[in-house]
Amino acid sequence: MLPVATQEWRTMNMVQEPQTIPELTLGVAVYDSERFLPALFRSLESSSRPPGRILFIDDFSADSSASMVRRFAEENTRLRVDLVVHRTNAGVAATYNHIVSECHTEYLQILDADDRPVGDYFRIVKPFLEGNYAAIITGLRTASRFVNALASLCSAVVPSTLPQWIPILGSVATRSGTIYKTSSLRQIAFPDPVFDGSDILHLVDVRRTGTCRFVRSARVFYSVHAGAATARLPSTEYDARLRSLGRGFWLYRVDLFLRKRLLRFLRVWLASRTPS
Repeated sequence: MLPVATQEWRTMNMVQEPQTIPELTLGVAVYDSERFLPALFRSLESSSRPPGRILFIDDFSADSSASMVRRFAEENTRLRVDLVVHRTNAGVAATYNHIVSECHTEYLQILDADDRPVGDYFRIVKPFLEGNYAAIITGLRTASRFVNALASLCSAVVPSTLPQWIPILGSVATRSGTIYKTSSLRQIAFPDPVFDGSDILHLVDVRRTGTCRFVRSARVFYSVHAGAATARLPSTEYDARLRSLGRGFWLYRVDLFLRKRLLRFLRVWLASRTPS
């Protein structure tokens, strides 16, 4: 957890509506996210069974993200919305780990502010929270028809109960679409610095703590854009760690290759179409 001197705590709405999901916290990592927040807000407002708590942590944004969250809380009093504002920029992994430290519910989903739940997402996942899973991994949707088709094709052959050796993040799901058992996250911190594949390695470790469930009918919208990549440093650790999976190694390697080539192409293509 970050030192108290580097953060500002603001409690917004304390009253939970009966139709919320009290065992689930949605943590949202925010950094200069003002252009993505309206779509996320609309998604949360339309949910028939929203999380019992929605925790935003703003990592010292230079834009109006924090004030937008405050306004969202004021306009949606049926939701329990909390906001933490860092006084210095701590980075992606530190923000994720801070969300974990502030979570007091059985389950936690950590969403990047540029992603959002699709449809009545939380109503779909609610029954699975009774299964005592180490993680519940939900499906992927993007603005790309090709990626959606690939995700649908791959997810159709992924079993509901996930074996360790089957890759799931990337072509089928995203880290933002993973609901974690909070006790698992307290054992396994998100790595810093964040590097390409670190989310996969982190989930590999979480999956070792218990059974994981794949729910293909619930989807998180992943915003593919020029700034979507979280890679900071290359990792020589990645291959070595994956080799410990035995027969799953080559599946993970193929998945990573497809993601790097496909998503890199889409980011470049989208950046070329974005007005300067």
